[in-house]
Order: sequence, then C-alpha cells, then structure tokens
Amino acid sequence: NLMIAREKLREFNFCEGWKHYAHRLKLPNNQLHFNEIPSWDGSDLHDKNVLVIGEQGIGDVGYFARFLHPLLDQGNNISMLCESRMRDFLQHSFPSIFFFSNPNQISLLPKPMTRIALGSLPLLFGSDIDRIHQLGQEAPLLARASDQKFWRERLQIDAHGLPVVGLSLHGGRHGDEYQQRKRSLPIKEILQILAGRDLAFLDLQHKSHGEEFSAVAEELGLKILHYPNLTDDISQLLAVLSSLNGLITAQQTNAHLAGAIGLKSIVVLPVVSHFVYGLGSRTPWYPSLKLVRANAFGEWKSCVDQTRNELDEWHDQ
Repeated sequence: NLMIAREKLREFNFCEGWKHYAHRLKLPNNQLHFNEIPSWDGSDLHDKNVLVIGEQGIGDVGYFARFLHPLLDQGNNISMLCESRMRDFLQHSFPSIFFFSNPNQISLLPKPMTRIALGSLPLLFGSDIDRIHQLGQEAPLLARASDQKFWRERLQIDAHGLPVVGLSLHGGRHGDEYQQRKRSLPIKEILQILAGRDLAFLDLQHKSHGEEFSAVAEELGLKILHYPNLTDDISQLLAVLSSLNGLITAQQTNAHLAGAIGLKSIVVLPVVSHFVYGLGSRTPWYPSLKLVRANAFGEWKSCVDQTRNELDEWHDQ
C-alpha cells in the first residue's frame, strides 16, 4: 500500500494516494511522535477539540503544515504534539494553536477530543492539485521578523553587500549510507559552476560540508560564509533561509524548509525522489522550487549542467 501511495502521490493522484498512504499508521513503527495513537474515524471535525499528532521529521511539517490552516478555519480548538525543536517556529507560524512536546500534558486538554495524525489531514483538505497549490501559495511556515532582520544585516555585512545563496549538497540521514550515496551531490563539480559569479555562499549543510568542500571552495576563490551550529536551531535556520537570495540543495530538509517559506531554490533530485517533488520540474507543494533531476543513480553530469543553466537565468533576472 505504501509503495502504491508513493507512486500515486508522485503522479499527483491525491484521491487514491492518500487512501493508500493511510496504511502507514498500521506499521509497527509508524513514526508518530511519542507513539500516540490517533482516534479519528474519518468523520467531520467542525467545531471539535482536535489533537494533531506530529509524525516523522521536519520535512513532513514543511509540506503537511499547510493543512492546519483549513483545520483552523473550521472553528476547531486545536493542539499539536510535536518534537521540542519544532515548537518555536510552529508557534510563530500558527499562534492560535497550542504546541507542546510533553505527552503528559494531553490529560490537560479539553474533552471530548479527537486525535488525528498530521499526515492524515490531506484526507480532509488535500484531495486535488489545485487545493494543494492554493494552500502553498502563502508560505505555510514563517520566520520571526526580528530574527530575519538580524540575519539580513549579518549577511549583508559578512558578504560585503553581495547576494547570498545557500548551499547544502549532501542528503541522507547520518548512518544511512545508501541514501547518502543516492542523494549527495558531487562537491567539486557543483562548486566549479559557482566560480566567477558575483555571489557569496552560505554553508547550510547540517554539521557543515567538511574539508573537501572548504579546500575546493578556497581553490576556486569562492566566498563562503559559515556560522557554526546554525542548522541545530530550526527557528534560526528558517530566519537565515528567509534572508537569502536563493538556495542550491540536494534532496534534504533544507529543500522542504525553503519550499515552505517560498525561497527561490534549485533542488537537485536523485532518481525516485520524494513524492512531494512529483515527476516534473515544478511541484504544487512548493511553487518557489525549480527541480533538477538525475537520470540514473549517481549520475550527476546532466544535473550539474542544468543547475548551471538555472543559475544563469537567475543572473539574467
């Protein structure tokens, strides 16, 4: 069912895709936060006390958070259980929802209460491509204005007034060698197409890019900005992304966050990418992203060439 779900959702066949996607909740390890079990039976949620249970990672919040808006429009009293690292930026983006990270607080919520998984909201509000696109037109996530102001000023000073483009060229979770090899972009080839441009670049790789990146960047004379531990604080990461002129990234968390705030970005995708990226060069989930696709596992030459062309278009604009 999950394999069918991913294929249907990549084709933007949402009516069928979400039905199959619901089977994820039957898995022994369904990745719902704190192992809380949903009680929603598919019925209407108008004027109900609703507990939304977060699931999986930050990327999931990036594409599913948009469905909190129509849930709020129904007049519901909403709470959401989420990871502690997400509370700050979610609370700023949705000030009328109570976000918490201690499951013991569930007993304090108003009763009766319907529990629904975050990824089940599309069954109510995401049945067609136009609805997905409409809900993505206004950025689902927002950075604090004060944080944005700080980072805009900081970047302008450190980049000496040059436009700043973020870089995150590695993908895949730590310890997952297959996904790392599948998603990670060739550093030297990507950095070579950046050389000679009137741009500064911000290292947005989680845990930084490492020695090869620094050595090649120095050899090419690229101006790289680096702020240690920046990506550890998701609220600050959102603020930095909101302050950039663009982003070049592999398929990883930064792509979801950039799309969720409407940042102009080039996302280089592996073969068989995440379903939100569909099958083309654009996705209704994230209208600000331009998608560049690999033709085969580990084959990045065509992606490098296309990324160069996309950068040239940015310059012309």
